[in-house]
Amino acid sequence: MERNPWWRGNLPAETSGFIGRETEIRELLKLLAETSLVTVTGGGGVGKSRIAVKAAEECRDSYPDGTWLVELSGERNGELLASIVAAVLGVREHSARPRIETLAEFLADKHLLVLLDACERLLDACRALVAAILERAPGVRVIVTSRRALGLPREALLSVEPFETPAPDAADPRTDDALRLFLDRARDVLPGLAEKSLLARVPGGYRQPEAIRDHGGEWLVRLGEEARLVQRHRRYHLDPAREADAAWYGPRQEEWAARLNFSITDIRLALDSGDPAAPLSVELAGMLWILWSCLGRSSEGRHYMGRSIDAAPVTDPGLPRLLWADGCVAIAQGDLESGRRRAEAALSAALDRGDYEAAGHAQLRPAGGSPAGGSPAVGALHKVEPGIELVREYFHRAGGATVGEPLALVTVAMAATWRGEFTEAVSVLEEVRRLCDARGERWARASADYVLSIAQLGLGRVAEAAVSARQSLDAKWRFRDATGVALAADQLAVIAAVQGDGYRTARMQGAGVRLRAMFGLREFGSEGMSEPRTVAERTARQLLGDDAYDAAFAEGNDDDPDSAVAYALG
Repeated sequence: MERNPWWRGNLPAETSGFIGRETEIRELLKLLAETSLVTVTGGGGVGKSRIAVKAAEECRDSYPDGTWLVELSGERNGELLASIVAAVLGVREHSARPRIETLAEFLADKHLLVLLDACERLLDACRALVAAILERAPGVRVIVTSRRALGLPREALLSVEPFETPAPDAADPRTDDALRLFLDRARDVLPGLAEKSLLARVPGGYRQPEAIRDHGGEWLVRLGEEARLVQRHRRYHLDPAREADAAWYGPRQEEWAARLNFSITDIRLALDSGDPAAPLSVELAGMLWILWSCLGRSSEGRHYMGRSIDAAPVTDPGLPRLLWADGCVAIAQGDLESGRRRAEAALSAALDRGDYEAAGHAQLRPAGGSPAGGSPAVGALHKVEPGIELVREYFHRAGGATVGEPLALVTVAMAATWRGEFTEAVSVLEEVRRLCDARGERWARASADYVLSIAQLGLGRVAEAAVSARQSLDAKWRFRDATGVALAADQLAVIAAVQGDGYRTARMQGAGVRLRAMFGLREFGSEGMSEPRTVAERTARQLLGDDAYDAAFAEGNDDDPDSAVAYALG
């Protein structure tokens, strides 16, 4: 089967033959054409998920914004359901607003299909979320699989029953679906039991089917082993979280990003299953700052970090990291006051313990602010350098290397650009590049490249500014960093305007709007940040005329995301 681009959905490829159920699939497709919500019901292991996925695969071309599978069999926390769905759809979290509200807003003009698989454990949360989505998003269709219906007014039901037991004297097993399925699975047992029987293919890897998971869980309870295995499960995820933290300032960032994102269901289970005040919970929630801050899972991060911050004793050694990480996410969401309070508490707790790395990160957060928040107040610009000098002193006293070092220098350079001191900014950012390149680091380097492009453009080094902006966009796209992608795309449109290329400016601005919409970004930044975009549009309209500008803008806005980024990088 031809693989879909990631922005068109995430349906898994079939790993074994599909036997029977043609009637159910036809009926599901018919119901889906008639109503916005279809719930496929039936007992565990009866085939609800495979029927729903197969039907979604057959009708995916009808949904230009994608067909999306949200696998919920391992989820237990209904409070995070909207964040879970948003993450699957690629909607990044950049606001402290209720997630169900921002998700429904994002979907309002979309034409897509969402498959919520195995909803029975989160039935109330699924009911509320689906109702909110369908109320705001007329172009969205939803398939639910569950042992019970949601009970919503527009819900159509498709009941799936087990195959009938074949007669003992069945003449030809090739014409009996139950026998065909049995023979197909029997052939799979010997060559690959684990892959074919105990695990199910999902986007990014494998999961254990719900019926097998539930059966194993019941036996753990009967044997009195559940508590011990829960503790082992949490420790199992703490080790890679520590490794990711240690390795993030290095060449394996994309690998760790993929691994953490794939493990998120098990990570949630590990965090939900334990006492949030326990040292293991505090350390795990804090060590996962990369997920919460760098990979866009801010609402989930604030949920888990906030629980442990409220519950943990002040003597817990993991508390300083937890506080600065939560402060970092709060600032990124625009909750500056909460972020400042967390950073101050983190700094105090870190210095009390002699934890200078945590102290450096705590000092960095208020100094750096939000990357999309716009220019700081003029009176605060002169305070940036002394604050960052203190950050660097703390990191030096801690020893070792941390990604906070290049980020601190990026903050200095950003302040310099806002003061118009472009030569100083370029000098600082070239040092950032040397630091990052020496370690094979890309995430912080990409932020430096964006600021460097602004400084180079300020110096009239237009060609160099374009190269830096493209390098930033390329890396930010790989990390699916929504804000970074939008900022780099805007910068490339501004550069095109400076170069007198009205068509490229208009097309890039149209593509930028499309990319922001895809990630669920609203307009961000201060008036100072939006001014270059406005000036670039005015310049392009003068060069092209309004009709030609609008046509080129529409062309960019109609580009699929991969094509838009490829055009920007070309």
